[in-house]
Amino acid sequence: MLRCAAFPEGHSRPAWSSALTNRACVCSCAQSERSWLTPVEIFQPHYATAIARSVVERHRRLYPAERLQVLEVGGGNGTCAAGFLACLRDQFPDEWRSCHYTLVEISENLASTQLARLSEVGIPEDRFEVINEDVISWAERTAPREGPWFVVRAHLSPIPPV
Repeated sequence: MLRCAAFPEGHSRPAWSSALTNRACVCSCAQSERSWLTPVEIFQPHYATAIARSVVERHRRLYPAERLQVLEVGGGNGTCAAGFLACLRDQFPDEWRSCHYTLVEISENLASTQLARLSEVGIPEDRFEVINEDVISWAERTAPREGPWFVVRAHLSPIPPV
């Protein structure tokens, strides 16, 4: 069951918004080599965990006998994939045993970063693959795979650094 975060007791919406902006600024300073931040970066690991829980719930309801296959296009630093897979490993052992996470990344540097990130958090290489290619070329040359796929897109709206 997913729970929505409430405003901390004694805080108003403007105060909470200000606190979030301050958190974004702290993240921005700590990660100054990046030109923008996404919610998955700012709210790690909670944002990726929420995505994973939602996908697992839908997978269990709609495709209980199928392998869990996830596709992320443009996975950035690999933060969403790392959080998603760590959540499966730690909280959903049945889905973890059969899952496969595919990242399609056009940037060679980011593809390398994703591999390193997933390795850092202890995700075994048989649970994921990073494909350094544009998604159109990948889709055109890749034969359709069996079973359902869940598409994850963590980058909804960049938050520019201050």
